[in-house]
Amino acid sequence: NEKGEVTGVIAVAIRVSEQVVARQEIELANRKLLTINNDLNHALEEAYKLTALLNNSSDFIGLFTPQGEGAYINPAGLGMVGLNQEHPVSELKHTDFFFNEDLPFVRETILPTIMEDGKWVGEYRFRHFQTDKAISVLYNCFAVRTPDTGELLGLAAFSINITERKKQEAELERYREQLAAANQELAAANEELSVANEELLVSNKELGDINERLGRVNSDLDNFVYMASHDLKAPIANIEGLVEVLKGNLLPATAQSEMVQQIMQLINNSILRIP
Repeated sequence: NEKGEVTGVIAVAIRVSEQVVARQEIELANRKLLTINNDLNHALEEAYKLTALLNNSSDFIGLFTPQGEGAYINPAGLGMVGLNQEHPVSELKHTDFFFNEDLPFVRETILPTIMEDGKWVGEYRFRHFQTDKAISVLYNCFAVRTPDTGELLGLAAFSINITERKKQEAELERYREQLAAANQELAAANEELSVANEELLVSNKELGDINERLGRVNSDLDNFVYMASHDLKAPIANIEGLVEVLKGNLLPATAQSEMVQQIMQLINNSILRIP
């Protein structure tokens, strides 16, 4: 009142429940949005890293839809099979990378194994789109599925070019075959050498026996010559003495005749030649 006394209380209440709820919902939405934004930034960062990894890989990396249509192939993969980076990946199919004669194995073995076991890993070959030459690869293809339902999202293929390694393996195998052939030839030569050595040992033994027999024959000949020479010395001495007696009893005219002198010379020569 005019005296300043409180005579009552006036209370005014404005209902703000909806505004409070709305503000709380906005704050919750802002927090969710912030979380989503952070998750999105993290996902984008990881996506950038993954993209950089895929694009800079030197191996074949490809993604295909469940129908086998191309979704992504990294630059190295395109270059491996002779395609440029401008080639539309969506126009490629999973089976385009194989030779026609290999497609039955792809359809009847590789793809069913991926669907049943989740992946197929092994050595196989791609075809080069420009030269149609074979490219030996270590092929690793697996199914990509959702974690909760297992729904097939597509196929991922990771392949390493092993053409040079296969060439080296083939060259090594050729060297092994040559070495095996050389070892066989060496074994045959060793066997022939062993036979030749045995024959040589037999020949040496026979030659030793022959030398021993020849030694005995030479010894016998030496003895015979010695005995013959000894036995001939006395008769020769007698003949020589008789010749001298004959010469002393010849008439001078006879002794001086040319024929007698020739005969005497021949007798003397014959006596001298006898050992």
